[in-house]
This record gives sequence, C-alpha cells and structure tokens, in this order.
Amino acid sequence: MNMNNNLKALKAKKFISSLVLAILSAGVMQLAQAAVPEIAGQWEHRFKNDSEGDILILRFEEGILKGEYLGLERDDEQVTFYSASELRDLEMSDADISFTVPVRAIFSERPESLEQVRVWSKEWVAGSKSELRFHGRLKNGSFYLECISRNGECPGGQMIFTKRETQSAKALPGINGKVAKK
Repeated sequence: MNMNNNLKALKAKKFISSLVLAILSAGVMQLAQAAVPEIAGQWEHRFKNDSEGDILILRFEEGILKGEYLGLERDDEQVTFYSASELRDLEMSDADISFTVPVRAIFSERPESLEQVRVWSKEWVAGSKSELRFHGRLKNGSFYLECISRNGECPGGQMIFTKRETQSAKALPGINGKVAKK
C-alpha cells in the first residue's frame, strides 16, 4: 500500500513538472515572438524601375521562425519569370539574419502559394542553376541583405527589404499563372 502511494506521488510530481515545463516553454516562445514582432510579415525589395519586387515572407510557427522567398527572375535587367521557395537554414540572432533560397523552379506568372508551386513544379521545364545565400541585418526598420550565388544568379548586390502592409500573398500582383516554357 505504501509503495502504491509512493508511485502515485511520483506520477503526480512528474505530471506537475511536465506541466510547469510546458507553461514555461510556451512563455519563452511568446517572449521570443514578442521581442521581435516586427520581423513577422512580408518584406519587399524593388530595383529601380521594377513594378513589383522580390518578397520575403517571415512567420512564426510554434515559436520557430520560418519563411518563403518569392523571387523575380530577371533577364538583362527585365523581369521575365517568377519563383517561390521555402527558406532553408533560416537563422536570426539579435538583428542579424541569414537564409538559403534553394534551386528554384521558374514560372511565367507569380505563384500564389508554395502549394501552387508544388503542383506546377511537376510540369516545369525551366529552373535556376544554384541556390542563393542571403545574409544581413535588420537596421532602421529594413532588412539590408547581401546575396551570394555560385553561378551569379543573385538579383543584385545589396538588397533593402522594407515591410509591406499586406499579409496575404493573394494581394501580390501577377498571380494565377502557368509554368514558364523555355
């Protein structure tokens, strides 16, 4: 009987400890999100004379920073195609950020979502040759990013991304498209 009571007490302590840890973890995640609320959202970079821009979407999922890159693929300074990719190796500490945009499928119109890219990618015939590696800093309310690529596929040297008002990819110009044909 005494052993049974000890077992019940041990289970109760274990449950309470787990509950306290879960509450603390949730609190830490909320603090992390509250400390950098300005990071979540859509950020856009436009080169001179662009009617639309490269878009960086950052969001928190269960306390983890995730993102997407909706890129413009240029040919001789002119926007000709679009890409959309989930960010890899996304890291942020203090105001510094770095991430990788993997090799991309290319489309003739801007994809509405990553799910649409997955459907379209089954048919795509054009693609990028290398991934893009971005690193930079959040400064004065904008991301100042440098891009590195093995095959010179970076859209530009320094890119300044400013926060957009909209939170919806559906608000982006040029969506509902088809796969680019080369």
